[in-house]
Amino acid sequence: MVASTSPTTDEGQRAGGKQIKFCENCEKLHPGEHKNASKDTKSIKISDVVQDRTGCVFCKFLSDHFSNTISDHEKKNGYFNLKFRQVACDQDRELQFPQYDELIVWVGAPLRAQQYDKDYEEKTHLIFGVSADYNPGSENKGPFRTTYLGNRTDSNEHLDSLKTWIKYCQHNHPGCYEDPENLPFLPSRCLHVGKDFLRLRDSEQQGRGRYMTLSHCWGPKPRAPEINITHTTSTTTSNLEDRKKYIDESQLPLTFRNAISLARQLSIDYIWIDSLCIIQHGDLDQEKGQEMPKMGDYYSNAHVTVAATFAENGKIGCFSEFSIGDFVPLLYDDGGPDTTQRYAFVYTKESANSKYAKLVENGHLLRRGWTLQEWLLSRRIVHYANGQVFFACRSAEPQTAEGEAVTNYFKGKPQLLSTLNLNNMGHKPSSTLSFGRSRKKKPTLSIVQWYHFVNIFSRLSLTQNSDRLDGVLGIAVTMEKTFDSQQSGKGLKYLRYAGLWSTDMHFGLLWENFNPGTAKLSNCKELPPTWSWAALTGPVAWFLPERDASSRNACQFQLPMGDDKFLTITGKTKKLHRGPRFNNVEAVQYLEHTGMPYSNKERFLYGLRRGSNGDLAEMVGWCSLDQSPASENGKEWEEVQALHILTRQAPGGLAYGHIRTTHDVFVVLLVKEGQSQGVFKRIGIGRIWQKGFFRDVKVDTLKLE
Repeated sequence: MVASTSPTTDEGQRAGGKQIKFCENCEKLHPGEHKNASKDTKSIKISDVVQDRTGCVFCKFLSDHFSNTISDHEKKNGYFNLKFRQVACDQDRELQFPQYDELIVWVGAPLRAQQYDKDYEEKTHLIFGVSADYNPGSENKGPFRTTYLGNRTDSNEHLDSLKTWIKYCQHNHPGCYEDPENLPFLPSRCLHVGKDFLRLRDSEQQGRGRYMTLSHCWGPKPRAPEINITHTTSTTTSNLEDRKKYIDESQLPLTFRNAISLARQLSIDYIWIDSLCIIQHGDLDQEKGQEMPKMGDYYSNAHVTVAATFAENGKIGCFSEFSIGDFVPLLYDDGGPDTTQRYAFVYTKESANSKYAKLVENGHLLRRGWTLQEWLLSRRIVHYANGQVFFACRSAEPQTAEGEAVTNYFKGKPQLLSTLNLNNMGHKPSSTLSFGRSRKKKPTLSIVQWYHFVNIFSRLSLTQNSDRLDGVLGIAVTMEKTFDSQQSGKGLKYLRYAGLWSTDMHFGLLWENFNPGTAKLSNCKELPPTWSWAALTGPVAWFLPERDASSRNACQFQLPMGDDKFLTITGKTKKLHRGPRFNNVEAVQYLEHTGMPYSNKERFLYGLRRGSNGDLAEMVGWCSLDQSPASENGKEWEEVQALHILTRQAPGGLAYGHIRTTHDVFVVLLVKEGQSQGVFKRIGIGRIWQKGFFRDVKVDTLKLE
């Protein structure tokens, strides 16, 4: 028997603009009518559901989803058992305070009062999401934890959810707090967003204010006759003065227009967009070099960062329209004083964890190198992904705009804040870093995190190779400030031209090309030195477990000064010969000596020998090259100089399944550069396992280009 019903509010329009019909069974479901969540379990005979499917929207929803999974016998004699539950809460809390976000439906015998069949996973079952309908002007969601906000990410419902989240974060997260009486300094130049105007504003007087930042993809650099609107609408010396008076918003990329509109809706007077606020071409082209070190402050001081997470270029915009899949309304009482009947929405569900990994961690924006520091440093970020909005801040786990928490984040690629503990510089600081961790509850920033950061950054895409150093400068400057404030980090100075740290050169030089099959030397005009990881275009890595307190530096450095472009090193060098790439048999035979796990699929390792005759007895270590040699399988033994960088003391005893009898000696491989006396360039790194290899070698001084 089918009954028709329509709540007294506007949910009828939200559910499709017409009267919704339910059968007597479904009309009486009413989740949340009991304080005790264990009573929110119902059983409906399958035959009744099949019979009423033509007149009841919920019966049709159930029968459609189970039509191919239940037997004829079950259709005649079985029951649909329905259980509402909250997945992100322990059982005791759930029983006292039901806040549902899932509906489990399984086929079986009818349940007795308050019975909960815990073996439903072994039976035919489906799990659906469930959310309250949006209730304007009220935070009352009845027995549900999340709210259905409509099928557009720029809806009023999504905007209200964003405002509520920012307000909550501002008042409840000390690590994200922005003092309204002491607002941050504005960027050097930003966009002044008025009610009916937009113009550039210079901040020579260091004015203060609340502002928004935009994280976005420019898209590929245009080639005639192609046009990239982000590039063509950039601020230059020729249009700067005009833009201080007025900017025609209709000529800007859609992504910019969306972000500017959002700033107005959030009552934020200023917004910073890189291509509009930094001179890109003309006489002031050097302005980029002046602004790059400030970008860390720009993002960390912003009230909120808007991320156009799915947009490949400026034409696509921030917002999107989507469907939550098959969904159906269901009546419930919101528990208010008037016991108003409202609609909940039951829908096919994908978990917030899965969506976050797919849409954010592996989304288009986070494939770009520039985005990494923007994301790590921002106070708050709102991710406008394809069909979903996520909120994230420094102090709490990410969540969907509907309110579902992301509990398994930073597990996709790129792996970010699970390894980057940036001491309140990024989202959700971790206290489990294995090296450089303070014994205090508050974690301490460690230089190791820089190597983690570059490891991740080097795997991301950049439009121009010259951005390889510029793209990390903001976070480097921020880390340098933090080091200066820490007793243990004083004296660490960042080398902008090399991407390394002055007092950690011994370890910094031991970067390894992690993809030698495809990596190439950078072709930018001002080449980084060969000893810098930025000299390559591919991913690099440091084997972080090797950097520990037992390491002993083996040489001294004199950094380049003035016009001098050479790194001067005083240490021990020895001539060796680099052989062909190891095969698997040799890897097992010789790499055991290194005490380090080895995968031949991930790394290209080559033999190091005293002589060039190929005698296996002459093998003294292995090396990893910055570029693959011209002949991978050739028998030639290239002559190289091995520079002793550091030694890790052997602890003795059993290690990695064998007894270690020698220290681990790390070297940088060099070859002579041109005809200059004593000038070398780097070609790779290596490890020597032969005992006493550098014992009788005299110290020498050389220059590294």
